[in-house]
Amino acid sequence: MKAIAKHLTLPAGLASAVLFSACGSIGDGNGPVSLELFVNGDSESGEVFRCQINTPSAVLTFDNGTASNFAGRATWSSSNPDVLAVSNGDYPAPDDQFFVNGVILPIAPGTATLTVNYLDFEDSIEVTVSETDLSVTPKNQTLIQGQSVFMSATGVLHSESALLAADFSGLGQWSVVGAEEDASASTIDSANGLLSARDDAEGVDRVEFRIDFCDTTVGVDVSVLNQTLDSIELVRADDRDSPLSEVSVPPDASVALRAIGHFSGGFTQDMTSRVLFSLDDEDVGFASLRGAGVITSLVEAGGSSAQVTATFDPDSEVEGDETVTAPITLNVLDVTLDPASLDIQPRDTLMLQGSSLAFSVTGEFSGPDGDVTWDLTRDVVWASDEPSLASVLNTNGSRGVALSSTALTGVVEVSALRVGGDGPEEAPLTTLIVGSEEQAEDGEEIEVAEVYALNVEIAEGEPVFGQLVELRAVADIGIGEAQTTQDITTLVVWTSSDPEVAYVGNQSGGRGVVSIMTEEMDQSVTLTARYFDEELQARDVAGTIELLVNPSPEETPAE
Repeated sequence: MKAIAKHLTLPAGLASAVLFSACGSIGDGNGPVSLELFVNGDSESGEVFRCQINTPSAVLTFDNGTASNFAGRATWSSSNPDVLAVSNGDYPAPDDQFFVNGVILPIAPGTATLTVNYLDFEDSIEVTVSETDLSVTPKNQTLIQGQSVFMSATGVLHSESALLAADFSGLGQWSVVGAEEDASASTIDSANGLLSARDDAEGVDRVEFRIDFCDTTVGVDVSVLNQTLDSIELVRADDRDSPLSEVSVPPDASVALRAIGHFSGGFTQDMTSRVLFSLDDEDVGFASLRGAGVITSLVEAGGSSAQVTATFDPDSEVEGDETVTAPITLNVLDVTLDPASLDIQPRDTLMLQGSSLAFSVTGEFSGPDGDVTWDLTRDVVWASDEPSLASVLNTNGSRGVALSSTALTGVVEVSALRVGGDGPEEAPLTTLIVGSEEQAEDGEEIEVAEVYALNVEIAEGEPVFGQLVELRAVADIGIGEAQTTQDITTLVVWTSSDPEVAYVGNQSGGRGVVSIMTEEMDQSVTLTARYFDEELQARDVAGTIELLVNPSPEETPAE
């Protein structure tokens, strides 16, 4: 099996490191005895991907048994530079710089022999360059004058043994082309892709991302509108269509709100991350410490209330330009948690290696204000007794999400601790099998959980122009008699039968998110989720969903 770069973004510092010369030494008078070339950790053959810079290793071994990477001091060559170029410190890079010795630059699909020479030693390896499909997101992006957004470039890597997605955003140059010559309604940072709408212009710009060495440019249109903010409305995150005047929560519990901006031309936008949430009584609760827009009540606040508002301040140095939402009432219920009711879900389950699994915890409250069951996932401290096998996150937006090892198997215990009230309250532990209950010894192969089927469904949204549709990929997984399902939306690679009708994203934070690209009615499109990585399992599994985009309204029969 060919080795594949599993960490598909350049590590911190590498983007600059490939642009400067390296140095080293023979060291301590020891004599070199051999030179071995590695591409992605493989010395027999290597696979790289078009447009993705790669740094092989030239390992020089000495007669005392030590070894060191001399890639920066060696001389390099490629048998087919039109497919795979390699730098000897002389290959042009952006901003009038040069790539350092040994950096290989995959230009086109094909094969080439990569050779390294150092002193009297030489080694070669056959390298396959596989295809990369590049795209820019977000699609259908609209900005109001003065707003900004980070653009993203994603590559789908078509390996012989896997289908992967990688972030390319920092590997090329960003630019903006205006609809009119020498005029654009936005600007962009050429290195990090931060797109900013001008304060004094409007129109449609073309945002382009280019990687020079492989002569590839991709882009997307972005609209800049001249509209003013009329009002901001607070809604529940789990019910954005219903007006909200009050919300009730138990003590030491939370609810997620969203701030929706309404603009003069009818445009609406989620502004949750751009506003400041606040309560008029700090003895009742606090805002946003457990996530943007998350309002949390204090443990001693039962039976009390406070007013919640959100403020948008476009310029902190200008007084009087703020927009404040109408207040909503936060009612803290006069109820008490039954500690015995705390329940983690899913219970005693199985997950794939190298994947994520979201846990949740609920609790039952009762008191003068009645009985209520509440989701406390954001309000507990999560832990795993074997974090090297599977850790459980306590970060905002990802609380309760377990991340499993790609290499280890075994069983962990997951806990959720609620700190508050009369003392810590812990939910009953749940067990989590990562890959297999067995723990593989060094070099031992054991049977592990695999994906047997993949089902694609709509998680949220309607397939109409101007809206986003969130898809979910749910896998049937199992090992032996242990069978379950797991959401693997972020593990699969998504494709569309017609991206001009509906584009589906593979970028971080946007996998499975569908942008409707056309206003034409009754357009059909097939969206596919594919799980393919021979390092994890031999079986290639795919699931599809058919979407009818912009469906015509159903006609009401005449009476």
